[in-house]
Amino acid sequence: MYQPIVDHQRLTVIGYEALSRPHLGGHVLAPERFFQSAGMQHRHLEVDLLALRTAVGTIQESPLARATLFINVMPPTLLEKKFIPSLLQLLKEYGCAAQQIVIEIIEYISYDLRVLAPILRELEAHGIRVALDDVNLQEMGMDEWNAFTPAYVKLDRKMIQGISVSQHKQRMLDEALQQLPWQDRVIVEGIEHEEDLHYIEQLGIRYSQGFYFGLPMTLRQMPWLQSTIALQRHELFLLSRQRSTKKEEILKKSQMLDLNLLAFHAFNGDL
Repeated sequence: MYQPIVDHQRLTVIGYEALSRPHLGGHVLAPERFFQSAGMQHRHLEVDLLALRTAVGTIQESPLARATLFINVMPPTLLEKKFIPSLLQLLKEYGCAAQQIVIEIIEYISYDLRVLAPILRELEAHGIRVALDDVNLQEMGMDEWNAFTPAYVKLDRKMIQGISVSQHKQRMLDEALQQLPWQDRVIVEGIEHEEDLHYIEQLGIRYSQGFYFGLPMTLRQMPWLQSTIALQRHELFLLSRQRSTKKEEILKKSQMLDLNLLAFHAFNGDL
C-alpha cells in the first residue's frame, strides 16, 4: 500500500510511503509485530529485502514508476554487510534509480545513530536518502544528532492528531522543533483535519502525511477511487438541483469530493 507525502509550500507530492501489510492465513498481521518477530528470529534482512522488492516491483507498470518511495527498514538490517549490495542489485533489476529511494529507519527497534552513521553515509554515496521515523527526541542527544544528518525526520502522529485544539500537543511540538537541528527536514504524520494542517503550516513545517491527503491504497484500488469520484460528482449535481438541499450539505459533499480528487491526483502522480 502507498500513501502520499505532501510539500505544502510547493503544493506537490514529494513521494509515497510504501506500507507493508503482511498476511497469514487470510488475516492481516500487525506490521510492527510482524517485523519485530522477524528481527527476534534473525530474519530481518530477508524480510526487509522482501518488503523492498515488493514496494519497488509493484509500481513499475504504474504512474508511480518514477516516484520517490519511502520504505521502512529495521536498524539491524542496515548493519548486515549484504544489505547495500542486495539493495543496489534489486534496484538495478527493476530499473529503479537510487535517487528514488528513501530508507526510513523504523523507531520500534532501538538503535544508536552513531553506530549506523557510516552505513547511512554509504547509502547516501549511492544516491539513496535516509529518513528517521518517529524519532524520540528525549532519547537522542546532540552527539547522535551530530553523527548524521538525515534527509527527513518524521514526527509521530500521536503528537500531531488534534494539535489545533490541544495546548499540550502544541507545547510538545514546539519543544520538539526547538531540539531539532534541521527543522526544514521535518515531516509530520497524522494530518487528518484541515485545522491541524493550518496549524503546522503556521509553524513553518513544510511536509506532512495523513488521511487528509489520502488513505493508504493499493494500486488496484485506483479504479474504485475513480468510480467513487464519479458517483460523488453526480450526487453533488443532483443535490444542487434540489431546492430543499441545505448549503451546508452541499459544502460537505463538495469537500469530500475535493479530498478524493486530491487523493486521486496524488496517486496518479499528477501533483
